[in-house]
Amino acid sequence: MDNNITLIQYLPLTRPLASYALTKKLFSKNRNVILDLEDSAQDIFDSKHNLELKKIARDGLLTISNYKLPITNSKLYVRINSPKTEFYNLDLSIIKIVIKNNFKIDGIFLPMTESFDEIANLNEYFNNIEIVPMIETKEGFKNLENILSHDKENLIKRVHYGNFDFSYSCEFWPFLDPNHDKYWEIINDITTLLKKYKKSFVGSPFPFPHNEKLFWQCNFYTEKIADLKEIWHCCVNSTLALSYRLKYSKLELIKYDFSNSEKIKIAKNIINDFIEGRSNKRSFGVSSHRFIAPHQFLAAKKYLDENE
Repeated sequence: MDNNITLIQYLPLTRPLASYALTKKLFSKNRNVILDLEDSAQDIFDSKHNLELKKIARDGLLTISNYKLPITNSKLYVRINSPKTEFYNLDLSIIKIVIKNNFKIDGIFLPMTESFDEIANLNEYFNNIEIVPMIETKEGFKNLENILSHDKENLIKRVHYGNFDFSYSCEFWPFLDPNHDKYWEIINDITTLLKKYKKSFVGSPFPFPHNEKLFWQCNFYTEKIADLKEIWHCCVNSTLALSYRLKYSKLELIKYDFSNSEKIKIAKNIINDFIEGRSNKRSFGVSSHRFIAPHQFLAAKKYLDENE
């Protein structure tokens, strides 16, 4: 399969100058970037701090827009907050200001997409900007073909699968990992539809930031099962985003069939790693081996409360 494999990295906007510097570095290596107004700017323990973080992120986007980026083939996107949140319209307003600042934004990642109307409404607000629907909920997954079939004007070029939110929406415990067989059942269902409607695929953020071998094994496995012209693989750290395509041994899948005692052990590890790795009140926890989303921590807490 001669797929065009591309790497894309999420960067927080709560530290704009550091993210600007890293964006330049990623652009120099022809990597794409998603500047994040959503998950990397939140505090699940403090609603007031959460409001502050969202404002800091919006201000961060404005700060970055005052600087120039090198002209390359790389693309720059912004992930906004869901239309169902109070932050959605604030995000749209700041992006309009940034675009008027002559800062080139290639597209917007739209979280929790569940209907084509959400894409159409966003398209009316912005002209000539790519909209990437994010399939992150049970409802969005169920409605994906309906969304794609309504795209008569080809507004959608690619679709992003968000595994953390999807696992949370489906109440999976543990969350699906890219070495679980059930994870690939979901990917296969999505990419089959994308092939039918001639769209590209953006994979979920890879949760093991220090496991380059598994990262590339998963990338090749995606290429194997998805007969698509273009696949983008998503990273949350620059080590993987700046790595190069390497061939490793075949991906060995784990059967998604855990005992209750195993699930309890996994939940305890997730909780401990999230708390220990959440320095400076970051939105995410990062342990020695895993990137942990805040809703993964919440799901772990819920499982322990109900089953221990």
